[in-house]
Amino acid sequence: MPNHDRPKIWIDAAFAVTPFLLFAGLAFEEDAYIEEAFQQTCKMVETLTDPENGLLHQARGFSGPGVLSQDHWSRGNGWGMLALAELVQHLPAADPRRPQAESLYQRLVNGCLQYQDEQGVWHQEITDHKSYVETSGTGLLLYGIGAGLEKGLLPPAVMDRFIHGLRGYSSYIREDGSVYHTCRGCLNPGSGTIAEYKQVPPVFNDAHAFGPVTLAFGQALKLGITEVVG
Repeated sequence: MPNHDRPKIWIDAAFAVTPFLLFAGLAFEEDAYIEEAFQQTCKMVETLTDPENGLLHQARGFSGPGVLSQDHWSRGNGWGMLALAELVQHLPAADPRRPQAESLYQRLVNGCLQYQDEQGVWHQEITDHKSYVETSGTGLLLYGIGAGLEKGLLPPAVMDRFIHGLRGYSSYIREDGSVYHTCRGCLNPGSGTIAEYKQVPPVFNDAHAFGPVTLAFGQALKLGITEVVG
């Protein structure tokens, strides 16, 4: 946001920008669009990654010039995962940008997998299992993990983690399609501390709840998974 009082970035923009530019570039054979998709995502991910655990902070510049939010927010990591998953799925095999995209993708997957809980899902503050289960981030992360499994970018053993996650995720989805435990709209609340992110409440049938369900279970079908209950 260069027109504000100070530069501000947040990972949500990677989800909003990357797929549109990537697919437009591929459709129109316009490499400038593909390059912009790649640069937007990779620079945001590199800027917002916590080197201690490989997870993403949501934002920089909202609490002060150059100040990172302290969170490892579930949906924020899901936004970054989706953008990277689109790059690793759809960049041409010989594209010189692919190795960097794959490296960033695998680092984020590894960071997330270490915090997947016993139920197979992720929490509002990913590093704190005492914070509530957050379903929009869970769905986005599962989608990205499933995409990597389809492309052969993750060890086959991760398939068990993926299926376990789908099973846990499905327990928050009603037969009528309603979804529990989705964080409402959230951008660097207060000073962007972990405690302030944890205080943002979950919402039943929040607008952010439904797309991740479609992505995660659609990806499961692409992998031949038709049953996760059990």
